[in-house]
Amino acid sequence: MAWVFANPFYCGYIISSLLPGEVNIGKHPPIIDENTFLKVNNIGRTNPVHGIIKMKDQDELPLKIFMKDFKNESPFTGYYNKKKKIFYYKTRDKGSKTNVNAKKLNDLFLTQLKHFEFDPENRDILYDTLFDKLTKITENKKVDEKANKKKITELKGQIEALEERFVLNEITADQFAKFSKKYQSEIDVLAEEMDQTSNLSSNLKKSVEKGLKISQNVSQMWISGDFYDKQKLQRLIFPEGMYYDKENGAVRTSHINWLFQQIAVQSSLSGENEKGNPFKDCLFGSNVGKTG
Repeated sequence: MAWVFANPFYCGYIISSLLPGEVNIGKHPPIIDENTFLKVNNIGRTNPVHGIIKMKDQDELPLKIFMKDFKNESPFTGYYNKKKKIFYYKTRDKGSKTNVNAKKLNDLFLTQLKHFEFDPENRDILYDTLFDKLTKITENKKVDEKANKKKITELKGQIEALEERFVLNEITADQFAKFSKKYQSEIDVLAEEMDQTSNLSSNLKKSVEKGLKISQNVSQMWISGDFYDKQKLQRLIFPEGMYYDKENGAVRTSHINWLFQQIAVQSSLSGENEKGNPFKDCLFGSNVGKTG
């Protein structure tokens, strides 16, 4: 629900990238009241310490909520220091006092984005490599699909056997309900896995082409986007957000979208990145490399 509280649209306002810096009252009914919106986003009509903060300033703080403190996992909000004329991120939770210059943190994030960019001359090679990798993943899942179909048939047989035993009064109604529900739940999970595999197979080419198109100029896309464009792009590449490690002055994550991670890794292997693994300093946790 954090994305709802970060969007002025749900507070009854309209912000358009065609009219930068302007906030207009919309004709649609708000679903959250204005006081709640201001409080959640740490926006004050008049803040005695940091002065007036307006919604148009959000473009300077695109990492709000998305970025968290590495030590205590408190999400960052932001404010504008009128005296210094500087934007800052700060942790939102009580007892957490991490403050960081917004430009500094934005630049650290931008550095990570640049790892996903590649030389246009290598695009065809990257496309072939990524498509082959995704095809192999899909083929492996097709083997699982055969096993899933067999398992679904077995589970349906078990449900039919339960129905027969119930009719013959060999089991109670509660027992029938308990086990038939269990088997049906397993069937639903297996069927969902098969649907996902089918969708993946039919969209391989589009996925690779779209990923390469975004990745090639991703840093500039992020720079030129408004607050909401930046948030969407951030979540696309880092689905679980990122963490700011103040002690080491670095940003970290446990999960990168598989396609973008592979683009960066393959570019690195081709010699574009002489330092080797482009994510050696930012990855942590058990979800590293997880397909997203």
